[in-house]
Amino acid sequence: DKGLALKYVYYIFLMLAICIIFHSYLNKNNVENYAYLMIFLLLISNIIAIWEMITGNHLIKDYLATPGRMRLLQYVPGVFYMNPNDLATFTILLLPFSLAYSSTQKKIISIAAQLNIFLTFVTAIATKSRTQIILIILFYIIYSK
Repeated sequence: DKGLALKYVYYIFLMLAICIIFHSYLNKNNVENYAYLMIFLLLISNIIAIWEMITGNHLIKDYLATPGRMRLLQYVPGVFYMNPNDLATFTILLLPFSLAYSSTQKKIISIAAQLNIFLTFVTAIATKSRTQIILIILFYIIYSK
């Protein structure tokens, strides 16, 4: 599908642009603020995922476009992705920030990070992504030591 291929090329260049921006502006003085941003981004994604699981509604217009997708994915969160596995991968990439800052002195950050630790596991189970569930369990084991 040419349209899907162009969409993925767009996403690749968007990720490259974001990496260049982060590389240009990320330094020792603002690493902590970047981590806080990632914690709140994960929290927002988890809240949307929980909302999608409870209501069966989705942010993406065509998420339930076919009867097969409606039957299989109505209560499976996708947040900003058409594939639930992509959401699970996204949450896995942001989880270490929450694990690292779960016991910080800043109360709001600590609460958001601890909430993320729980909600990310719930989101991964809801997406039925076995690999990401295993990775989350491994992250929990590694960070508990």
